[in-house]
Amino acid sequence: MVVITIVSCTKTQTILEKPATPIGILNIQISHEVDGKALIFDSMLYHNKANNFYSISRVNYYISNIKLWGKGNNNYLFDSIMFIDASLKSINLNVSSVPVGNYQFISFNIGIDAARNIHNAIPNSPENISMLWPDVMGGGYHFLKLEGKYLDSLNNEKGIAIHIGLNSSLVYQNPIIKDINIAESKTTYLSLAMNLNEWFTNPYTFNFEKDGNYTMGDSTAMNHIKNNGNDVFYAK
Repeated sequence: MVVITIVSCTKTQTILEKPATPIGILNIQISHEVDGKALIFDSMLYHNKANNFYSISRVNYYISNIKLWGKGNNNYLFDSIMFIDASLKSINLNVSSVPVGNYQFISFNIGIDAARNIHNAIPNSPENISMLWPDVMGGGYHFLKLEGKYLDSLNNEKGIAIHIGLNSSLVYQNPIIKDINIAESKTTYLSLAMNLNEWFTNPYTFNFEKDGNYTMGDSTAMNHIKNNGNDVFYAK
């Protein structure tokens, strides 16, 4: 307790103030891989459950509404929106002002919640402008841009553009079990990896030949990708 004494002409008042809640910082380090191996761009190295061979040239997406889950109601929500470019060698997200304590789970969205998925609702940085979803198709922002090439049944290279957007395609990452101990005035580190093959794997086996290699404007294809996205991340 902090004791503050105020002296006036007529009397002395003593006010007891509670100290501010102790806080720390959570630093989330993000990496990208395909089935346990570090992502290599522009190489026809990968194949999915449908046996499509493919390469990746671009991975951009948003992470938002990061939530730490503790015991009882000891939860913490960090509602910032963070743009991720998988081509960067080092990706570190700082979650600031986290109340001290022990948390057992972390969850977040891939995409932007409905209240902020509106044209120009977030700062007009070059990255955010590049993620705008066309007004004529519903507006807001892309939640994910995963692009590259694949080999069709005749071994010809064709482009892939796995884009999802619109409020119905917001991805809710399943809570990831991980002990996260936040200490006062210290930084705690957490490593998360995205397995890009999971976008095409579970629960739906996505096939570029059958389901399409361009998803924008295709609500069925986007819904498959959205549902597959619930478990693309894991703690390393």
